[in-house]
This record gives sequence, structure tokens and C-alpha cells, in this order.
Amino acid sequence: MLNPNTLKPNKRIMNCSHNPAIVVIAYNRVKPLKRLLESLEKASYPKSNVELVISIDYSNNPEVSKVAENFKWLYGTKRVIAHKENLGLRKHVLLCGDLTERYGAVIILEDDLYVSPLFYMYATQSLQYYSSDKKIAGISLYSHRTNLNCYRPFESIADGSDVYFLQFAASWGQIWTADQWSRFREWYNSEKKTVTKEDNIPDSVISWPESSWLKYFIKYMVTNELYFVYPRNSLTTNYSEPGTHNSKASSLFQVPFLIDRSQNIWKFKDFSSSVAVYDVYFELNPKSFENISENLKVKDITIDLYGTKVLEKIKTSYIITSRPCKNVVISFGCIFKPRELNVLLGVQGTHFYLAKTEDVQKSSSRPNWEIEYDINLNPDRPLCSYIGGEFLKLLSMKLKQKLLGVNLFARNRTRARVRM
Repeated sequence: MLNPNTLKPNKRIMNCSHNPAIVVIAYNRVKPLKRLLESLEKASYPKSNVELVISIDYSNNPEVSKVAENFKWLYGTKRVIAHKENLGLRKHVLLCGDLTERYGAVIILEDDLYVSPLFYMYATQSLQYYSSDKKIAGISLYSHRTNLNCYRPFESIADGSDVYFLQFAASWGQIWTADQWSRFREWYNSEKKTVTKEDNIPDSVISWPESSWLKYFIKYMVTNELYFVYPRNSLTTNYSEPGTHNSKASSLFQVPFLIDRSQNIWKFKDFSSSVAVYDVYFELNPKSFENISENLKVKDITIDLYGTKVLEKIKTSYIITSRPCKNVVISFGCIFKPRELNVLLGVQGTHFYLAKTEDVQKSSSRPNWEIEYDINLNPDRPLCSYIGGEFLKLLSMKLKQKLLGVNLFARNRTRARVRM
């Protein structure tokens, strides 16, 4: 086993950011590590050397190290780093990110992931396209189907490319170049960083435990107006098994992932020309609305279609929101997916409201239509994932639907029509 302190920069590899090393982060879980390594073994790689690093945080389970040592890597050099003391997840990820200095670029994979056979092809092509773009803080292999701030369905607007941009760092398969990581590290190390209620990031992120590296990276991105590149078709999926941040297993974050492609070439788009740009709340950038829609005459505007933004932190004069409002300027229905299409196409209805920010009314509960909309977008979501009153509302709707023998959700959605 290697001591991480003995890993010296390899000058031959350092400048080759398009041939990234694969870095697996492990702790005390044997079965997930085996499963991830098996998926790596089945993937496609270039003929050149692909280095694999398995970094194991200290635990009382020696079987993890045995799995790593016994795994035969046929595509290049394998290194096993066994830490002698427990680092915790945040420090462990930070040290693995520091390996970009040696390898030029790294693909970080935590042990509860499963990779697509095409993940490495995507990684090399996306690096070639985005590694020099200073607006990009990293590249994701995972594609979100859930807004992690409110656990509701998320889908990116289609713009003809294979990617979208999100101001939310990836943690379920991410790629960093040495330059991207060093810029984050410089910010992170410049002073003692804290994440507080005053930061303009979601409350859900602020509440994450101090063992989270991700909330610091998200704050860095928001502070510096940076984004991650995300694929529309995921190259990883997440098992969400019990671990540092999960007390029990969940399938909520499992997503379909790419297993084949007729042509293994991805269609990328420059950040500056993309309309599929989302902020830290998973809301479409207001500039994208301005570029696409003629329905919005207001420029000084915040987008809040999920209704999760903290009103006290909003600085714009106007807002489009799903919250109830006084003195509504214009309202929109909700029949299309993703939800921003309803505003862009001017769908008539009373689901989203354009109003002055000062006229938004605070509401702790979501309207029935929004729960119905989410169900239609994600019908396989388990009932137990809904919270409190939402669960009761949903259960009531399901019972009525069963008793009446009709689809209440589909019936309610026929009321809106497009304003042409």
C-alpha cells in the first residue's frame, strides 16, 4: 500500500488533463466497493494507460483494504492509499481532489455509485471541451432527476445539446482539472470558511452537517458565479446506501444511466450560448427567459417556480413564483414539463405568478396542483418521501382516485391551455 504523502507529481501526466485518473473513495463498506469496482471493470477505456487510485479512510473493517488490494485493474496502474487515521468525509474528499496536482485531472467516485460503460469516454470528451472555460467549476457524470433542495422532480429544458449547467456541485461522480481544483482550494484555504444563514444558498444546503465538503463547494460556486456541467443522460447512478450521510437505504436518487450510444460523441455547448443554465435552487436563469420568451417584459426578476427561495434574500423588484401573490401582473398555468416551459410558452392558468417581490405572500404549504404535477412527473416516487401534510393530501387523492375509478391528476390538468 502507498502512503499518500509519497505520491509525487508525475510531470508526464500532469499536463495531460484529458486522460484523467479514476479516484475511488472508500471507507468501511465492502459490498458497495465491490459493486463499483465491477462496474469500472466493465467500462470502455482508451488504449493508453488509465490510472486507478483507491483511497480508503481508516475504519475497523480490514476487508475493505483486502477488496482493494485483490482487485485486478487491467487498464493501467492501480494504487491503493490506506489512511492511517480517520479523516472524515470532508477531509477525505479534499485530499482526493488534491490528486489533480499529480494527474492533471481526476474522476472522483464514492463507493455507493455504479458507472455507465461509457463514463470514461464522456469524461475525456467533456474535459477536452470545458477544461479551459473559467465559468466551469467541474463536470458531473450524474444527471439530476430530483431538485435536492426540496426533493421534487427536476428536468432540464432541452436546447439541442447533451448537457445543461447547474450552480450546484456534483458529488455522485465528478471530474476536476488541476486548474479547477486549485482555484477552489485557494478560495477554501484563504480564510476559515463557514456556511451560515446569511449565505445566498438554500437552507437545505446550509443545514447539512460539517462533515459535508459539498456545501462549501456550492458556496464557492455561488460566490464566484461558477457552474458545473451536467449530462442530460446520466453516466452514473446512486445506490444511496447507509453511510456517513444516509441512515438508511433509498432509491430516490437512482436514475437511468447510459449503457449504449450509436455514436460515442457528445454534443456540447458553450456556457455563454446555452439557455439551459440553472441556479443553486435548480431554477432556470432569468437571462434564459429573456432570450427565449417574449412574454416577459420585466428584466429585474427572480425565478422561483419551486417556491423555495428565501424572500428576504431576494434583491430584484419582480418575481415569478408558485407562491400566492397580491396584485398579480400576469399568471401562468402548468401543463408542460419542465415547469419553466409553461412560462416561456405563456400557458394560461393560475399556477405561477409574475408580481412584485413585496407582494409575495408567505405560505408553509404547497397547493394541491403542485403535488399532482410532481406525481405525474415522478409517479414512482414512494409515498413515504412526502412530508407531513403533503403525504396526507396525496393519500387522500389516491384513495379518491381508487374509489371513483378515475385519474384525478389527469382530469385536473386539462383545464389549462396555451395562449397563442
